[in-house]
Amino acid sequence: MVQMIGVLVLAIGLPRLFTSLDRGERLDNSIMVLGYVIMRVALLFQWVRAAKQDSARRSACLAYIVTIAVA
Repeated sequence: MVQMIGVLVLAIGLPRLFTSLDRGERLDNSIMVLGYVIMRVALLFQWVRAAKQDSARRSACLAYIVTIAVA
């Protein structure tokens, strides 16, 4: 559900982005970036949950956590 909220926030930022492009102003993608960050943080928590519940694949889950956090 949190990832879906992130998608909604990203979508809410689309008009603002295109308005700034039409007017020739500085690119205004701040709301879209916020939505993307919300989605990625939610994804991190899902990988943490997977790492806790699946000890056989914990190292793979931790690799995903580190990669997503760095990116």
